[in-house]
Amino acid sequence: MLPAGSQDSRYSRRSRRPPLQSTNALKNKRGYVLDLAIIELEVALQYGHRMNDSGLFIPMYILKAHIHAMNRNFVAAHALLDSTMEIVKEKHWINSLRTMKACCNLIEGNISQAEVELCKAESRQPFWLLVNTRLLLVKGQAEDALKTIIQVKTKALQEMQVSTIIETAVLEAICEMELDHEDAALMALNEALGHGAPYGYIRTFLDEKAIVPLMETYLKVQQTNTKLHWSFVLLSYLEQLIEHRYSQGSLLDSLTPREKEVFTLLVDGATNREIAERLFLSEGTVRVYLTTIYSRLGVNFRAKVMLIK
Repeated sequence: MLPAGSQDSRYSRRSRRPPLQSTNALKNKRGYVLDLAIIELEVALQYGHRMNDSGLFIPMYILKAHIHAMNRNFVAAHALLDSTMEIVKEKHWINSLRTMKACCNLIEGNISQAEVELCKAESRQPFWLLVNTRLLLVKGQAEDALKTIIQVKTKALQEMQVSTIIETAVLEAICEMELDHEDAALMALNEALGHGAPYGYIRTFLDEKAIVPLMETYLKVQQTNTKLHWSFVLLSYLEQLIEHRYSQGSLLDSLTPREKEVFTLLVDGATNREIAERLFLSEGTVRVYLTTIYSRLGVNFRAKVMLIK
């Protein structure tokens, strides 16, 4: 049985479903959330350093490195993690930072280096096991990955760690897909969606590109009611996830070739002056381009652009 927030009889038919938010409404809502996230991240970092509490600021650096990695800014991600390792002494935090480096390497496609970092940080902590699961999947060892992920999910369910439950269920679905177990994969996705819907989880699903085709299959199954014994999540939540996934690509497609060049340098961390020098433009022209890019992407300051790519 899925938790509160799953589909009930009021919305069991498509015609009775609440209307989807428009793409602009989704952009505005996402932009507001990103504003809050960026502000809270920086506040937490400052507070953690002020209190000299590694338990406060290291998780924030790990999150910041993950954002860099998802933006394909791997140099910044590794530099941040390396510099953070220089200021901490606790072994468990160093292992967490190494595990994040392994995660960044996996996103980058550097499998051998990911293995090196995971070996250095070997642990039985959920974070390490989740990254190791992704490594096993990349290496084609789906059965071993599935065994690991079931163990992590079982413990997360016992402790009601919602974010870990969702992430493990998504990875379980991917493992089942790799093993050609479609029904099992759909059931695992159903579980992940059921836990994610009440809290509006988005990134946990969208960061796993392999899950998108399964979400589309799940949507078709729900629309045709071929799995009548399932308790489906609200169609609106599922369709918003899919819309978010494809709106990311359409946002960047709206940029001109020159704007894309500016955007690429921007997310790589270049300053206005550096962008101007590399593209042989004046800084004033760069500012004009940035204003246009911000408008097209529905953002209002530099840091939010870094989260879109």
